[in-house]
Amino acid sequence: MRGRTVEVLAVALLGLAACGDDGGSRPDAGGDVVDAAPGVDVIPDAPPREVIMQTVAMEVDDTIEVGTMTGGANDRALIVMTAPTPTLSFNIHSHPSGGTVEAVSELNKQNVEYIFVPPSQATWFLLLRNDGGTAMNVELRVELHDNMQWSAL
Repeated sequence: MRGRTVEVLAVALLGLAACGDDGGSRPDAGGDVVDAAPGVDVIPDAPPREVIMQTVAMEVDDTIEVGTMTGGANDRALIVMTAPTPTLSFNIHSHPSGGTVEAVSELNKQNVEYIFVPPSQATWFLLLRNDGGTAMNVELRVELHDNMQWSAL
């Protein structure tokens, strides 16, 4: 049993080193958590200005833009999502000048905790996709900081 504990601990430490964890004090959502780039994932000490919470019902192969965030490099949003299985994929993107700019894209997650700092001033879309074989409900929480604005779609 002790050998297995040491092995699990070693793998966990390797995982922390590989993801570039900067030793911040953010809470851990557990499971397969998406992390923002080191040095960027800083949420102010002040409580969020606004918190959005919703349950997103998704059928098999659904792709849903659940809302937009409008902000720039001085704004932040903490996005927390929980799915019943690791089949949630998501991206945050914008459409400047008719094109598409993708800020982040992750596939097949069950738990997501992501601090979004827009790379430029724009309206950014949060898109979710159910890549699983059954319908599911995704629990979504978005904490807005600084001047970030949310609009449900």
